Amino acid sequence: MVLEWLVDVHKMEGKPWKMVFFGFIYSVIAAGLALLMLPKFAGPVMLAFTMVAFVPLMISLMKEEELRDEGRKNKFAHWLVKEHWPAMKFFICMFAGMLLAYTILFILLPKQYATNLFSMQLDMITSRSVQLGALIGDGKLLAILANNFKVLATGLFLAFIYGTGAIFILSWNAAILGTLIGDIIKTSIQTGAVPLSIGKFLLHGIPEITAYFIAGLAGGIISIAAAKHKLGDPQFKEVVKDSLELILLSVVLLIVSALLEVYVSPLIG
Repeated sequence: MVLEWLVDVHKMEGKPWKMVFFGFIYSVIAAGLALLMLPKFAGPVMLAFTMVAFVPLMISLMKEEELRDEGRKNKFAHWLVKEHWPAMKFFICMFAGMLLAYTILFILLPKQYATNLFSMQLDMITSRSVQLGALIGDGKLLAILANNFKVLATGLFLAFIYGTGAIFILSWNAAILGTLIGDIIKTSIQTGAVPLSIGKFLLHGIPEITAYFIAGLAGGIISIAAAKHKLGDPQFKEVVKDSLELILLSVVLLIVSALLEVYVSPLIG
């Protein structure tokens, strides 16, 4: 893989901002190939190409994180998020590059091409708005939580079985948010209004996506540990315990995100 050859995980954790560039370039390349090869199915093909490009790099990163967990002599010496912050910055910068690419593509591409690329995201945004618009109070909160936990469980499963859950979560959510922001910007340009409503989505979107980052990281760490150790090994138990604490943190963040989405975000814009 070219990206695996270009990017040294050890060096990149010290300069994670470079992943913004790679996230952007590989997303644009994936979109171009998808439109060229299978334009009618460009959306899923784009996400598949993006995932394939980053999988080897992510597996290397997960191995580093699993070794970092094994090397902790004092499990209380570091707070979990601080311990895994280098990998988190890696994910965040990659996500930022993908988000920038998808937003620009949605804005600049002709309508037909943009619709082909982002039809799934447009359908999901529209259907979710319609479904949740008919709900109020606790019902709306429970519906959002159910959807978020479903995405979380899917990412964990993919991360544990294939080691690619984090990539799926990154690319899927970047495409959704890029479509949403791109649509808001295009509408604002046409109407001349300031797109303050972007803040409405970022307020609950940031903790929600952070939760998915953490869960994908945890699932990948468990997957690598399961491949290296027997289930009863003390090292495996410690890694699993660490990962379960990360998953618990992601659940808390999803609850906070849902509360913000129901009770605070509607007040903005």
